[in-house]
Amino acid sequence: TIGLLPVLAFDDWLGGHQDLRTFIVVGNCTDLCVYNLALYLRLRANALGLKGHQILLPGNCVQTYHLSLRDAHGIGALPHDGDFLHALFLYHMALNGVRVLSSILLKSGSVNTTPNIEGIALFFPDAGSSQPGQPHPLHLFSNTSFS
Repeated sequence: TIGLLPVLAFDDWLGGHQDLRTFIVVGNCTDLCVYNLALYLRLRANALGLKGHQILLPGNCVQTYHLSLRDAHGIGALPHDGDFLHALFLYHMALNGVRVLSSILLKSGSVNTTPNIEGIALFFPDAGSSQPGQPHPLHLFSNTSFS
């Protein structure tokens, strides 16, 4: 959702969950919702001087769509080269401090990425929420060490 109220509500939610220091962003589309959420989380942490915050993006859990020149012309839209834009936006997120990973292995309720992660939130940016203006955490691990 694009608009100020959901961003403010999400920011309030993040402020109330300061124990979360690692976020895993997954979903569709790499160059739209995923990109905006990952960069928002990264830039917010930078702006607030929050040290140790990680934004993880498993490449095998994000993707975008492809719309050929021919199909785009047929519906009066612009073409969307899915492979190119997917790679470009992954690269741009990596340039801006998002940790783009090939994958994340989930085992027995833990996340195998980096040792000693204290709190982690996994978000689908486009999954919707049961309450308007509230983030939709798919799963939340808190006060747990992962290895």
